[in-house]
Amino acid sequence: MIDTVKKAYPIALLCDVMEVSRSGYYFWKNRGKSARQQEYEHLTSVVQEAHKVSKGTYGARRIAEEVEAHGVSCGRTKAATLMKLADVAAKQKMKFKVTTDSKHTMPVAPNLLNREFNVMQGIWRHVFTIFILEIFNSYVYTRKASIYNAGR
Repeated sequence: MIDTVKKAYPIALLCDVMEVSRSGYYFWKNRGKSARQQEYEHLTSVVQEAHKVSKGTYGARRIAEEVEAHGVSCGRTKAATLMKLADVAAKQKMKFKVTTDSKHTMPVAPNLLNREFNVMQGIWRHVFTIFILEIFNSYVYTRKASIYNAGR
């Protein structure tokens, strides 16, 4: 707080308003990083490297194993804290979504091909592909027709 407005007001006045001593403020400002801060800075780089190598798939448990491999005692919660400090998160695998409803009561189209794939005559077959896209809660249908000679 004092550092943000020290250009506009004297430090002595700001220290009086914040009820801290000037010597305490300068001691706080000039002291070095604590051992924990130094350790966390080192471990954050280890976490970022493990995240990069795993292509973002490692969670807190595997990150903890990677940190342990560097010879530092690390549990899951410490690994989660380090991941927050390093601003990394594991990518979740998307669940496979089944789009085919095989248990329906609608009539099934007859199989006109009857699996005659090795026909010697010049018989033409028609194949249609229909894609249904849901865009903003409305459906768009696309279709593609293919005609091929089954006798070739």
